[in-house]
Amino acid sequence: MPTEFAEWDETRIASEIDERGAFLKVSERFFIRGLLPIFLEGEHVLVAAIWVEVDSETLFAAADVWDSPDYGGLAFTGHLANDLAPWPGVLGAQIRLEVRSQSELPYVVASSCSSMSEVIDRCWPHDLVLRSLSPFAPFE
Repeated sequence: MPTEFAEWDETRIASEIDERGAFLKVSERFFIRGLLPIFLEGEHVLVAAIWVEVDSETLFAAADVWDSPDYGGLAFTGHLANDLAPWPGVLGAQIRLEVRSQSELPYVVASSCSSMSEVIDRCWPHDLVLRSLSPFAPFE
């Protein structure tokens, strides 16, 4: 299971992210940046940038097509490498990502973890999600 980013030296992490900000290598671990749409009540969507832990073959295969027309067909599985407030227990969940647009990062489309599937499929109250992002902000 992935370790939380908080345990890593942020300066070192920043020095190991590629120039596009899409790939990260920390020791012998490999990560790809992705997008997680979070559906909110009232037909709103919040899109969270996440890190996905993958094996080296997946990272190198993605890097090979990242700036090419073949990027549009990129799909892969990995493990969520971020804590995701307000949903405890999803760190390390297996997720599937697919490219939806040539100009965007891959999107999370599914998970084999029931808790993560609920995050992906359910419409969430604004208050719950927005308070987790800024617990001291006055939301009404």
